[in-house]
Amino acid sequence: MRRLVSATERPSARRWLDAIAAGRAFTTVGISQLTTSRRHGSQALMATEAGAGGFRLDGVMPWVTAAERADVLVTGAALGDGRQLLIALPADRPGLAVQPAFALAALGASRTSEVTCDGVPVEPSDILAGPAVDVMAHTSAAGTGGLETSALALGQARAALLALIAEAPKRADLAEPVEALTEAWSQAWSVLMAAARGSSDALPPGQVRAQANALVLRLTQAYLTARKGTGFLRTEPAQRWARQALFFLVWSCPSPVAQAAIRDLAGLCATG
Repeated sequence: MRRLVSATERPSARRWLDAIAAGRAFTTVGISQLTTSRRHGSQALMATEAGAGGFRLDGVMPWVTAAERADVLVTGAALGDGRQLLIALPADRPGLAVQPAFALAALGASRTSEVTCDGVPVEPSDILAGPAVDVMAHTSAAGTGGLETSALALGQARAALLALIAEAPKRADLAEPVEALTEAWSQAWSVLMAAARGSSDALPPGQVRAQANALVLRLTQAYLTARKGTGFLRTEPAQRWARQALFFLVWSCPSPVAQAAIRDLAGLCATG
């Protein structure tokens, strides 16, 4: 949505925003091919100039939430010279095909799937930004994930923390871990808020994300462990939260954050 908002000077963006606000249209985003997935090779989403300012798209959007419901997909493609486009692509364009939803380990209700493009036409009015080198780095086209994703991770971590706190009165052995995890969550939240306010001493978004990722994994697994075998039942939130937390390791996870997580798991560094 913010990519449409950032391009309100484009008539098509304004039309889509009006339709979405009125409940006449539903939008989703398929831009991981510009950021973390399939940026190169035969499955990358490529744009070819088609004359009169238009383009054609060939390739794949690898991860698109609720693609089967979307009326418009905000997506990105690369040109052969390395420049990139951001596009508001109507879902009914010829050559666009939504594949069956993935069988994800968690969050299956998101109906995330792959979208393929075979000569899909792009009109000049569909373009939200570009062509430009690294179009996602432009101010008007803010990058993927960011502090919002860290906030979601900390939100899920808090759910597990509150459940663990509720468990603690029945378990004397949980008192010290709960105190430590509560302090860790409070510190991580303060770090996130400092970054959101733009404080001069704030950590970069990548470090905030690394801390949030590490904490949501620790807290969900701590709660699962505390619940013992009961927590492993499909009817229990403990196992579901633990599976959902794994998504933060792969969802809009920039390479430096992923590398930090692997090094942390290997005992080579700490993410905070």
